[in-house]
Amino acid sequence: MIYKKSWKYIIIKDNYLLRLKSLKDFSDVRKGKIGGYIGGYCNLSQKGDCWIYDGAVVKGRAKVSENATIHNYAVVRDFAQISGNVRVSEGTTVAGHAIISDNVIISNFAMIYDNAIITDNAIIKGSAKVYENAKVSGNAQVLDYVQVYGNAIVTGNTIVTGDVIISKEGR
Repeated sequence: MIYKKSWKYIIIKDNYLLRLKSLKDFSDVRKGKIGGYIGGYCNLSQKGDCWIYDGAVVKGRAKVSENATIHNYAVVRDFAQISGNVRVSEGTTVAGHAIISDNVIISNFAMIYDNAIITDNAIIKGSAKVYENAKVSGNAQVLDYVQVYGNAIVTGNTIVTGDVIISKEGR
């Protein structure tokens, strides 16, 4: 394979799946580190400290860029855009995982974890957190310091901003 010296990773085959392999040290990733599963070079920027860690999947036309990281068993797919210093991870739950799909935009310092599902045209920005089985969908926007968790659902054309907590306890 021919690659540019400026590249930080290449894609390797692992059986029938494609995975990342780092070509140099950056952030907490060391040269030679095997990363997560990827659909192609369009899914992860060669710039910044963005990375898809072992077990995570990014496919379709989804894009991870800047310093965003995808961890554990999280899945990012379709046309989702993850940028800034976002962290998406499966969290501590063994069963299930965070899922980001459709035309979602997640940026700045947002965190998505613990089986959260973000779909449709949802936007998550600022230092917002979505976790513990929460779902954000439709054209909903979760901005600033908002926390959505505990099976809560934010959907439709809802815009939640400021320092707000949305929770629905009970399983």
